[in-house]
Amino acid sequence: MTQQSDRPKIGMGVYILNEKFELLLTLRKNTVASGKWCPPGGHLEYGEEPAEGAKREVMEEVGLKVETIELWAVVNNIMKDPDRHYVNLDFFAEKWSGEVRNVEPEKCEKIEWFGLNNLPENLMDPLVNFLKSNPKCFCKSGKQLNECHGKI
Repeated sequence: MTQQSDRPKIGMGVYILNEKFELLLTLRKNTVASGKWCPPGGHLEYGEEPAEGAKREVMEEVGLKVETIELWAVVNNIMKDPDRHYVNLDFFAEKWSGEVRNVEPEKCEKIEWFGLNNLPENLMDPLVNFLKSNPKCFCKSGKQLNECHGKI
């Protein structure tokens, strides 16, 4: 019989782009995947609606209020270092407000905007897997991300 701890957890990543089509990423520290870049996100809490959880995580991590959000992809993430299994709900924040700030400096070394064709190399596995899934493009062209902006 499978134990509760043997089951995958639900993770969330929220993809936020500015008017220059730059992606907001946080550099993790003092936590799993320290030294890796990832979008704001975290865990779905018990009893929480996924979209509300994603909005909560963005506010808790980078201080932005997400007003409109859309589920963009569902990605299976089996990670070896450390050994974890997450199913990620990846969201696109269509409308947001506020100023980016590091609300959790104990977990986040820095926050930066990156061009879609100029992402840093040290990406967290769930972000790598999201990009490999070739989701629809953020610019809403109707094309897949890698067809619209070249191989990312």
